[in-house]
Amino acid sequence: MGKKRRTTTEEAETPPAPAPVTAEESGIPCARALFSMASHIGMVREENEDSAFAWLQHLSTHEGLQTVGLFMVADGMGGHLHGEAASRLAVQTAGESLLRHVILPSLSSEAMTPAVPIQEAIAEAFQAAHQRLQEKVPDGATTLTIVLLMGKRIYVGHAGDCRLYLLRGGELRQLTRDHSLLHRLFELGQIDPEELEALDQDARRNALYRAVGQPNPLEIDLASHSLLAGDGLVLCSDGLWGAVPRAEMKDILQQAPTPADACQALVAAANAHGGPDNITVIVVHPAG
Repeated sequence: MGKKRRTTTEEAETPPAPAPVTAEESGIPCARALFSMASHIGMVREENEDSAFAWLQHLSTHEGLQTVGLFMVADGMGGHLHGEAASRLAVQTAGESLLRHVILPSLSSEAMTPAVPIQEAIAEAFQAAHQRLQEKVPDGATTLTIVLLMGKRIYVGHAGDCRLYLLRGGELRQLTRDHSLLHRLFELGQIDPEELEALDQDARRNALYRAVGQPNPLEIDLASHSLLAGDGLVLCSDGLWGAVPRAEMKDILQQAPTPADACQALVAAANAHGGPDNITVIVVHPAG
């Protein structure tokens, strides 16, 4: 599977490489939520250009126990040095922005009120990451998907082809849309809906028209969704969904007793399918 295509000319400054993350290290049980995260280099790549962040906290408010969580996955572009730096810096910068404008104000507010509207804060976090990458890693870019959990609602910001799925009622539904030329052909009616999922394993999907750090102005998708008891969330890079068919992913998620088990099984499945790319996944059960 080819890596995402982008061409620039300048040299990049490379931040320290992220430490490897395993499902065993990151499974965190909580009173009302459970999540886990795993990242693997895969079977082909020499470096892991994915970066991720997962954090969740429960707050006692006058309305009872409330949950705040932040989850991010980024897949770097521009070769292993530039891609690794780009994804790492984007996650760091966006995380710092959301910590300042949403997380810390929510921790100090009885009503869990952020300093600015949540979707505005997510858009600002993307723009901060976009500007920092253009300054620090001009030869790199990255996909980035952010999920902010506030109580029983999630707020989503998205650029690129990492995916957010909702597992509800035995169905695994994609909540984000891929910013790939292949998916754009589908939106224009040139690819039939029944063909689209089969193209998840098509190498042409790697050509992206949106990413953080690209020279053109950044456009992102913003959305929010309410959550029900029993829902599950899966946030992953294309190293997972590009290797493992959705039906197989759904079966793994339904059979795994915990998010940590699900993460381990999903990574193993991607590697069993050849592991052609880096694999990163976060599984969240946000509502009891």
